[in-house]
Amino acid sequence: MLRTFAVCSLLLCAFAAKADLQSAMKAHAAKDYASAKQQFRALLPIRNEVAAYKLGLMAYNGEGEQQDIIQAAAYLALAKELHHQQADVLLQRLTRGFAEGQKAELETRLNALRDSLLVNEVKANQDLTRIPIDDVSVPKGSKILRKEPTYPPQAAKSGISGYVKLTFVIGRNGKVQAADVVESNPAGLFDKSALKAIEQWRYPGQPTTRVASVQANFRLDSCQNGAARAEIAKNQLLQLALTNAPNAQFRLSQALQQMAICTNATLRHNHAFAEAQSYISPIYDKKLASIPNSTLGVKGLAQINVSNRGVIKEVLSSSSEHLADKVLGKRVDQDVRAGEYLLQSLDPDAVFLQPILYVPQTQYSRYWLLQAAKNGHRNAQWILAQEDQSWLLYLVAKKDPQALAWYGARQYTAGKTSEGMELLDAALAQNFVLANSIKQALLE
Repeated sequence: MLRTFAVCSLLLCAFAAKADLQSAMKAHAAKDYASAKQQFRALLPIRNEVAAYKLGLMAYNGEGEQQDIIQAAAYLALAKELHHQQADVLLQRLTRGFAEGQKAELETRLNALRDSLLVNEVKANQDLTRIPIDDVSVPKGSKILRKEPTYPPQAAKSGISGYVKLTFVIGRNGKVQAADVVESNPAGLFDKSALKAIEQWRYPGQPTTRVASVQANFRLDSCQNGAARAEIAKNQLLQLALTNAPNAQFRLSQALQQMAICTNATLRHNHAFAEAQSYISPIYDKKLASIPNSTLGVKGLAQINVSNRGVIKEVLSSSSEHLADKVLGKRVDQDVRAGEYLLQSLDPDAVFLQPILYVPQTQYSRYWLLQAAKNGHRNAQWILAQEDQSWLLYLVAKKDPQALAWYGARQYTAGKTSEGMELLDAALAQNFVLANSIKQALLE
C-alpha cells in the first residue's frame, strides 16, 4: 500500500539529500558507507530495486553498521518484490534457518519498507496515459480550435524531427495561458514554435479553469535519424545506460523517442526479443505512414489488433471502456494491413491508425525513462509526474518548485483553492516565476 499525504503536511516534508544511484554506488565503492546508505535509502521510496538490494548486502556484511540479518532479509525481500533478478537466491539462503520469531520480525520490517514506497509501479508498455494530444474533455458537439506549430526553418533544412511536451492552464474563456515546457528534444529547438501555437488554441468556455497537457511532435517526410544515432554512438549512451547512469539513461530515452517520431510508428518493447548491448535496432530506420480512417467516428486512444479482413478483432488497451466497446468488431479502411495499430483521434472526424512495432527492452524510450526516474533523474521524474500523481506527490514532498506550482494549479481547479494558492506561493518563494502567471490565469 502506498503512503498518502495531506497537502498541509506536504510543505513540511522534504528528503534529506538529493540522491541518484550512480552517486550512491560510487560512495559505496569508496567505502563511504554512511553516504551510500543515506543515498540508497533515499531511492527506496521510488521503487529502486538496486538500492534495496545494496542495502540488503550492506546490512548483511555489516558495512557502516552492525550486521543485521533480519534487516538484510527485509531489504532483499523488497528487492525481490521490485523485480531485482539476484535478490531471491540470496534471500532464500539467508532465511533458510529462520525461527518463527525471526520470520515474524522479517514480515514486520518488510511491511514497514513497503509502506515507505511513495510511487506506483509503472509498466514500461503502459503508456496510453501518455496521450500525445490534449487530455481535456469538451462538451458534446463542441470542438477545439487548434493551430499547427510552424516548423523551424533550420530544423526543416536539416531534416530534424523532435517533440515538445507542454502543460498549461485553460481559462474560463477557453484561452490557453501560462504554458510550461515539460520536456523537449532537441532541447530548445521547437519550444518557441510549440508555445506560440498552443497560445492560439481555443477550447470551449467552461465555468471553471482547467489544467491540460499536450505533446507536439515535429516530423518531416524527409526526416533522418542519423544525428540521433550519432549522438548515441558518440556519447556511448546505450553502454552507459546499462551501467545505471541516470543522465545517460535519460538522454538515451530522449534520443530513442526522437527517432521513433521519425519512423512514425508507435513502439513497444517485447521481452522475448534478444537485448542489444551495443547497437540501435534497424527498426528505427523504417518510415511508416499514419493511416487516416473515415469509418470509425471515435475520439481517444486505443491499441487495436486488425484482422486480414480489415476488422478490429481485439482491443488490447484503450483510454476508455466506451471507446473499446465502440470500435470492437468494426471494419477499418480496406488498405490497412493486418497487425497492431494505435488508434488515435483529436475528434471523430480525424481518426488515424499508427502502426505498432516491437523492439527489445533496451531499445525502448519508455523503459529508459523509467530507469532514469527510479535512479534519481529529476527531469525523468517530472515527465512521469504528468501521468501519475504518485510521482507528482513525490516531487511535491521534495519541495520541487515546478511540481509545487502545477500541483497547486490542479488542486485549485479541483476546488481546493486555498491549498492550491498555498502551493503556488511556495513555488514563488523558490523563484519559480511562472507560478505568478499560473496564479493570474486561475484567478481571471
